[in-house]
Amino acid sequence: MTDSGTAQRTAERLTDRELAVWRSLQDTTTELRRRLSAELQQVELSPGDYAVLLALTEASDRTLRSSELADAIDWERSRAPTAPVTTAAPSSSSPRTASRPSAGPPDHTCVP
Repeated sequence: MTDSGTAQRTAERLTDRELAVWRSLQDTTTELRRRLSAELQQVELSPGDYAVLLALTEASDRTLRSSELADAIDWERSRAPTAPVTTAAPSSSSPRTASRPSAGPPDHTCVP
């Protein structure tokens, strides 16, 4: 650490109040992840699937280049698809639920 103020603050112990706030944040985050995971399991999505779909939903035109998608979800470059991906529009006859194949990445459309 180059900043002496940062180094000094890092060496100090947290106050009881700061520890309580930190613990509360950790507990809340754990509970939110548990609930989200339970809901995702009901529609057969993993947290990773959800991250991909969320990033694509938030992207303009619902399309991202593979490197942009990897950056958006903090994925290793080697795990990212090689072509731009976009969310597939649901057909008028299908419900607006997402599903996942038994193996492989989440259901998405590659754009050449």
